[in-house]
Amino acid sequence: MERRYAMKLINCISNGHPVGAPPPPSPAKENAVTTIAAILTNSPNVEDRVGRQLQVLTKVCESIKEEYAQRCDQLRHQFGKDLSTQVTDKAVVKALHSRIKVALYTIDSKSKRIEKMMDEELQPQLVELIQE
Repeated sequence: MERRYAMKLINCISNGHPVGAPPPPSPAKENAVTTIAAILTNSPNVEDRVGRQLQVLTKVCESIKEEYAQRCDQLRHQFGKDLSTQVTDKAVVKALHSRIKVALYTIDSKSKRIEKMMDEELQPQLVELIQE
């Protein structure tokens, strides 16, 4: 029952109508808000979505780093043996370095956006529910 009510509150909040659900009696309201907090913070759906995005970005970044390291080693080997390094090899290494920078920036910005969403959007809504 509390979970159903909590889901109704979540639906009303997500639609921008927190007043759409009638406030329950005080103990039930506290339980509903606690349930909402538990659902939103421990929900596998939320964690999976956020976690999957960051994992994918991290894997992409790691694979780019590995390729970058291999290309750098290859260039060092060519320099060490006084072999002519092609311009394309240097360009590939520079491109990989740029992709690493972009991937790290993307991971950082997504993490910050998630934190911002939790701090600025979710917390005030829960406080509003508690105060009703």
